[in-house]
Amino acid sequence: MKKWVCITGLLMALVASTLQAGHHDTMKEYYQSPGNLFHSKHVKEKLELTEKQLEKMQDINISHKKSYLALAEELNPILIRIQRLRLDDPVPLRKIESLLQDMAPIKIQMKMNQLRHCEELKDVLNSKQRRKLKAIKSKMKQSYSKKQKSCYKKCRKK
Repeated sequence: MKKWVCITGLLMALVASTLQAGHHDTMKEYYQSPGNLFHSKHVKEKLELTEKQLEKMQDINISHKKSYLALAEELNPILIRIQRLRLDDPVPLRKIESLLQDMAPIKIQMKMNQLRHCEELKDVLNSKQRRKLKAIKSKMKQSYSKKQKSCYKKCRKK
């Protein structure tokens, strides 16, 4: 019984996180991804991006979004099948495991595309802008860590 509950919980978490978070595993990763950083007017101004750089980044973002959507189209039917199978009693764990194994290469491809996307965006920057980006990301990381610690302290008090 405990094993079944653990496996079901893990599957629920996996399916929910995949559907909600898209291709970012954590909010920290979302905010540190150059693709999302560059949406901020503040960051654009700090990096002093030229119109040519902004256009190039927009092209990269559109290309990345297209490849992400193509992979999401492959992934979503598998997620739906898993959700349907979880409604069965008893839950066919072997079938679900097989579907999870089918998902793995797609998730790996999504992650690799995300990494390539970040690198392509960084390639548009000059060395001064890269240094500024690194400093911005470092500040964001520190801010995120402080928020996490604060949340942890609040949760412990309850």
